[in-house]
Amino acid sequence: MWQRTASISSLIANIYRDEKKRRKPYSHEDFNPIQMPGEPKKKTKKPTQTWQEQKQIIELYNVGLGGLDNRGKEV
Repeated sequence: MWQRTASISSLIANIYRDEKKRRKPYSHEDFNPIQMPGEPKKKTKKPTQTWQEQKQIIELYNVGLGGLDNRGKEV
C-alpha cells in the first residue's frame, strides 16, 4: 500500500520540484515510511548533540509548556 502512495507522492513532488534548488529528482523511497523486507536501509547521517545542548532544549520545552525556570536558583 505504501509503495503506491510513495510513488504517487514522488510523482507530484517531481512535477513541482524546482530544478535549481534540488537537482536530484525525488524517488519513491523518499516518501515511503516503511522499510520493505529485503531492501537495503537508507544511510542517514544523524547530527550529534552534546548533553549540554540536550539539557538546554529540555529547559526550553519546560518553560514553553508552563514549567518553572529554576536555573541558577539553589534548591
